[in-house]
Amino acid sequence: MLVMLLSACASFKLPSATALTSTQQSAADNDGSNVADTDPRLPRVELTPDIVYGVVAGEIAAQRGAVGSSALTYLDLAEANA
Repeated sequence: MLVMLLSACASFKLPSATALTSTQQSAADNDGSNVADTDPRLPRVELTPDIVYGVVAGEIAAQRGAVGSSALTYLDLAEANA
């Protein structure tokens, strides 16, 4: 088993530096800061701790089967931040 693990590590190739640079450049270009600029229908709302808490609470409620509570949480968030 040790031989198989060592042979797998020996054949692993790291990506080249140019590939990492182009990937990092595309990630920097697409940082999400211009999303609201492309669609004027979207509100310009800063992400606050209350919004994050509401989204997480809604997701947890939905995963636990409390779909009604989850829907109300999302509706409250939408109305408060529209």
